[in-house]
Amino acid sequence: PTGTRNVVFESKVGIGTVSPIGRLNVRGTGSYNSLVSETIASDVIITSSEMTDTAYHSILQLVSVRQSLTTGSTAQGFLGFSTVDDSNGQGIRDAARIAIVNEQTSTRNSSTALSFWTNPGGSNTTAPTQKMRISSNGNVGIGTISPLKPLHVYAPDNGGNIRLTRAGTSEYK
Repeated sequence: PTGTRNVVFESKVGIGTVSPIGRLNVRGTGSYNSLVSETIASDVIITSSEMTDTAYHSILQLVSVRQSLTTGSTAQGFLGFSTVDDSNGQGIRDAARIAIVNEQTSTRNSSTALSFWTNPGGSNTTAPTQKMRISSNGNVGIGTISPLKPLHVYAPDNGGNIRLTRAGTSEYK
């Protein structure tokens, strides 16, 4: 036959394991008497090394590198999410983000905040907007990127009330 053929192999890659479960299965060191995490259907499975102490351990480290305090000083590293409808190729390329934000962009060893972004939809290139931030001092801002109190909820004038519900009752402010 003539023409070009594309051959796709259904393969799995294992690092630290000879029997990968997902398409990419990375396993740390240890005896692993139980691998419940590797029985969940997933394309990517990362299992930490077996921990034997009381310390905190990073299982996955994502590093965002800026060139200098001036070049790239306002750049942000983020974990991005996209949605795609496989039947028609439509979706949102940048559906949501979890981002690390340098709070003082031109300062070395700047404090960082954790921000959450969602997408209002519209087209596949619509940009997400930041909806929530946890600042380096622990303040949580919903609807604001500059939380001034431990919990700062901002609703624009056209946004209606803020609703807090407890045991079937509602309070509005």
